[in-house]
Amino acid sequence: MRTAARVIGLTGMLWTLPTGAPAQLSEGGRFELGAFALYTRYDPTRLALNADLGVGARAAWFLTPAFSLEATASRTGTRSTVAPTRVNVHELGAGVLASARVGGANRVYAGGGFSWLTHDGGVSYTDRSLHAVVGDRVPLSRMAALRIEARALHTPKSNAPTAAGAAALRLAVSAGMSIFFAERPPRDSDGDLIADANDQCAATPGGALVDARGCPRDSDSDGVYEGLDRCPGTPVGAGTDAGGCPLDGDQDGVPDHGDRCANTAPGLDVDERGCPLDGDGDGVADYQDRCTNTASGIAVDDNGCPRDSDGDGVTDDRDRCPGTATAPRVDEVGCPILFEEREGERVPLVLTGVNFQLNEAVLTPESHAALDEVAASLVAHPEVRVEVAGHTDDLGTPQRNAALSLARAEAVRSYLISRGVISDRLVVRGYGATMPVAGNDNDAGRALNRRVELRLIGN
Repeated sequence: MRTAARVIGLTGMLWTLPTGAPAQLSEGGRFELGAFALYTRYDPTRLALNADLGVGARAAWFLTPAFSLEATASRTGTRSTVAPTRVNVHELGAGVLASARVGGANRVYAGGGFSWLTHDGGVSYTDRSLHAVVGDRVPLSRMAALRIEARALHTPKSNAPTAAGAAALRLAVSAGMSIFFAERPPRDSDGDLIADANDQCAATPGGALVDARGCPRDSDSDGVYEGLDRCPGTPVGAGTDAGGCPLDGDQDGVPDHGDRCANTAPGLDVDERGCPLDGDGDGVADYQDRCTNTASGIAVDDNGCPRDSDGDGVTDDRDRCPGTATAPRVDEVGCPILFEEREGERVPLVLTGVNFQLNEAVLTPESHAALDEVAASLVAHPEVRVEVAGHTDDLGTPQRNAALSLARAEAVRSYLISRGVISDRLVVRGYGATMPVAGNDNDAGRALNRRVELRLIGN
């Protein structure tokens, strides 16, 4: 029993050894030679033999990496349990094994076959048995493996003197070493695993994958063979480097064939098109954008900030009166401030630059620009109502001056209405020469008195 325990312990220890590289068997090995030690237990009633150690050898030929034909020979020296004699047991076996792939090698196996068991010494007879095996080839290198096996032999009619023709059973475990050999391979000059006799492309570069003809494959047609191509799947037509990867001239991570901004400066973050990032989508890249949170749809200047076309300090997106660069002051929406407050009262707005033809109520073309700014401001502030007041100097009769001042006020009102001001917001008055702002005894004073004013109503 101590011997049996030692064998079983050795078997368990070997089973737990770390494995090495897959054996040659898993790569198409064709022959196996091995030696082993075995421990056998015999049917105690019918065979009357002590359990004992033996040695053996095996040879196998692999039909495929998974299937093999095997022959074994072993010898075990034991003793009879009914007489003080030694008995030598010789086994010759033949069978078929099927292997399963584990960890990259065809390791675990099972199989069966036929055995001839010859006994000599104290007794002499021969039994014919069927055997079944299970085991594991533990790879140690490309050519060597530790082989551990359990074996059961069934003899339907034993010739042992103690069996009287009855069936008998033997159980054995073994452990040993095996060496694997491959058939001499055909010549393969370029090492692509296609024999020269069948290789239509005999100078394939090392590492390139080939088809059944031995010719290199290039599935993405970039001129770099598979196996050497570090970027398989390159789009057709894209320029590639020596490793088969798409060219990226500006090193921004976007290949040239898909880069819409092929000369991006080094270090800039880019989008999927290879263009510098523009977080607010205003057309100015983030690295140049001084206003990085511009709302969508707003026109911006070269710095990425909302544009102020008329330079009045109110950006175009908020400016209700574009083109008011000549206005001295504008309000929060970019419109001219028409009425200034002085000592708690709104000062009338004198329409500077609004002139008429001599002694007529016809606006000169030069007046339109000033009135356009006034109209824009009134449209932007629909709550405002104004009086359009006309004034003259004292030359002429009072009746003539009153009529002329009213006509000129009407002309201004009509122009403002034509520019979008609601008519109900405009009241006209003609004051003639009754409200001078300067003396009428000289040309300068009379020029100041000839004017049109806007007066705020109700606000």
